Amino acid sequence: MVVPKANLVGALNDGWRITMGALAHERGALWVEGVATAQRGIDDLVALACDRGLADDPVLRRRIAELAAEVRALRALGYKGFSSFAQGSSAPEHSFMKFATAEVRQRLYELAVDLQGPSRIVTDPELVPQRARWQRSWMTSLASTIGGGTSNIQRNVVASRVLGLPRD
Repeated sequence: MVVPKANLVGALNDGWRITMGALAHERGALWVEGVATAQRGIDDLVALACDRGLADDPVLRRRIAELAAEVRALRALGYKGFSSFAQGSSAPEHSFMKFATAEVRQRLYELAVDLQGPSRIVTDPELVPQRARWQRSWMTSLASTIGGGTSNIQRNVVASRVLGLPRD
């Protein structure tokens, strides 16, 4: 495609670098939102377990604790990525963060749906607690592994840029 010189954004043939920079900013925002939402989900999951009388179940407590630890680790890794980015380096951590936060949220919402027992498959907001919030969140979380770069693409970025593995 021919573009008049006056209409170029950046240097000639430098569009891919600019696009990758824009995507890196998008991933940075996605992890912040993803971790914050996951932490709220953990807090609400604890409240749900208490409401259902399951707060003393050792298996459930362990599953919630594992999710909470993963969310905290993701938050720390995200800050490390922001630090790298602020120092002018790339932040490939954010590619990992993008798919990792999406997947931890899926597991969190699926656990919350499971805690609702037989009503877990009901999506009518008039028939289930919290107006089917957990069911809607779980279904919506499935799309989060696609938007902003699929989880598989993010895994390829991590494999090549973080781990130094050869590209396919």
